Amino acid sequence: FQGMLVHLDPHKFAHLLLSLKTGLRSTDGQTTTTCCSSLDSIATFYFQNASKGQNIAQHLQYHPDLVPAILLD
Repeated sequence: FQGMLVHLDPHKFAHLLLSLKTGLRSTDGQTTTTCCSSLDSIATFYFQNASKGQNIAQHLQYHPDLVPAILLD
């Protein structure tokens, strides 16, 4: 799953993160838990692979305000 993130179009990646953000606001506990787990996996992948040149930083450059918006929402 995580390796596929590198190959996503930046706009599709942003849509994925926005969908997860929406899921975090759900009243359904399972949905919220799944979205939290997915975001944790994405963040882990980012930090573990940033030095290997296989990261998602390029995607985040297109939408630099997206991650702070998720964290602060």
